Amino acid sequence: MSESWKRGGYFDLDRKLTQAASLRLEMNEPTFWDDRERAVEVSQTAESLEQEVSSWKNLLDDVRQLEELIALSSEQKDMSLEEESNKQFTLLQKKFQELEF
Repeated sequence: MSESWKRGGYFDLDRKLTQAASLRLEMNEPTFWDDRERAVEVSQTAESLEQEVSSWKNLLDDVRQLEELIALSSEQKDMSLEEESNKQFTLLQKKFQELEF
């Protein structure tokens, strides 16, 4: 994972993964369900963090695939690949905006 994805804010995926793992450890404690309300809150938080990290990682994978498509398009001077690259870029922009907010 590149350094820019590790720094604070939306892209601090390592911190979010660590936090989710910590919550999962807490969930394995024998007394975890003694406070049902807190247990539900912790479970939902862990799930939310894991889903957020997964969404960002999927977007990063999609961006990498687009980079490969653009490189191929450039090498082959294939206009159909260029058009497909533009479509994919637009879709990735939308995904990013959805994740950002």
